[in-house]
Amino acid sequence: MQFKGWGTSLAWWANIPFDDTVVDTLCDLLFSKQGLGLNIVRYNLGAGSNPNNPIPNLRSGAMVPCLQNNSFSTLDAKNDPLQIRILNKAIALEANHVELFSNSPPWWMTKNGLSTGNTFSTNLNRQKAGTFANFLSKSYDLFHELYPKVSLSLEPFNEPSNPFWTQSSHQEGAFFDYKTRIDVIKALKQQNPDLHLATADEFSSLFALAWYLVSPKNLVNQINIHGYSFYKFHKYWIPDDLDIFRFALRKISTKPIWMSEFGMGGPNTWQNALILASQIFRDLRTLRPEAWIYWQAVENTSQNSWGLLQLPFDLTSKNITISLQYWILMHFTKTLQQNDQFSFLGKSILKVTNKLTNKIAFVILNKNKKPLKLKKKFVSYLKANKLVSCFISTHSKIMDLKFDVPSHLPPQSITSITLVAKN
Repeated sequence: MQFKGWGTSLAWWANIPFDDTVVDTLCDLLFSKQGLGLNIVRYNLGAGSNPNNPIPNLRSGAMVPCLQNNSFSTLDAKNDPLQIRILNKAIALEANHVELFSNSPPWWMTKNGLSTGNTFSTNLNRQKAGTFANFLSKSYDLFHELYPKVSLSLEPFNEPSNPFWTQSSHQEGAFFDYKTRIDVIKALKQQNPDLHLATADEFSSLFALAWYLVSPKNLVNQINIHGYSFYKFHKYWIPDDLDIFRFALRKISTKPIWMSEFGMGGPNTWQNALILASQIFRDLRTLRPEAWIYWQAVENTSQNSWGLLQLPFDLTSKNITISLQYWILMHFTKTLQQNDQFSFLGKSILKVTNKLTNKIAFVILNKNKKPLKLKKKFVSYLKANKLVSCFISTHSKIMDLKFDVPSHLPPQSITSITLVAKN
């Protein structure tokens, strides 16, 4: 299996009217080869809001306009200039896959006229399943027309098993029962058979497994899953995301899997940032995903401590804070890239290969408080090939460039080594 790449979502940071200099800096940090080099962008198909009944208390950026003004109008990318601005810059920096995802059907298709949900109930008017599918299909066609050289996928549902999308939510959301999901998928594929369909952005592996078992597998091209239920991150036991469910999903599924959402907050400490590395290692090992997507890479400093980059969404400052998580992710994005293949040497060493380029690379995680001594045989193997780069990050030094293969790795460190195999 070839890896498809790394990415991020545009919700909701791309819906903030930052000035062009800030946008350029953010996009360079995320999408350029000098930055993270993310090549996948998840575009939020906004559900809009009834102008006569606006939604109160939405978080900054979460009022995402709909591409379609109402049920009678055509879709127009000009309705969403802020997200499109970021998307255009990302593609100009060589992002090459766009995934459209919907948090909620457009507000006029919902039962209560709101895009934030309807407590413990499917909010899509059941008679509107075909209408919602038509909106999704036309959105897919629009983006195919706008970006003909970019590959596309579409995800109609975001955490559809979550029963807590309510009218008082601070973001878009919608619960979908299985029958409604299947009705939408069938209508969507009937209208657009060639559409690359991903489902269902479930919030844990158990729910993803349950959905996969009943889903119309012949109509689905890709399985999406979120990683927020990682119990070591939350520091308490959450039984819906055990490794056994992940391995079972990978075992029985004939479809590619994407880790389509993960993000985390907490203090900007090295110890906390290493949790992100642990999460990525676990995701790659248990799910063997084609792609790994960070939730919104840019976060609002005034609201929380999430995100790879942070700045005020109220535009009171242009200062961008680069979190330690950013550098953790860079070790992966610079090492495991599009068209590479990966495997594991135990739980702490990720091996990356590419036969076309003779690339051999490794990401090594040492979570322990003691140095890690690499086996002599492994070090000899590394030294037998041409060293391209070796970076080691610790709490005291980030992306420290080494000019030789190390035999010991510092405590609580992450190391990325790229080599070219000698013939």
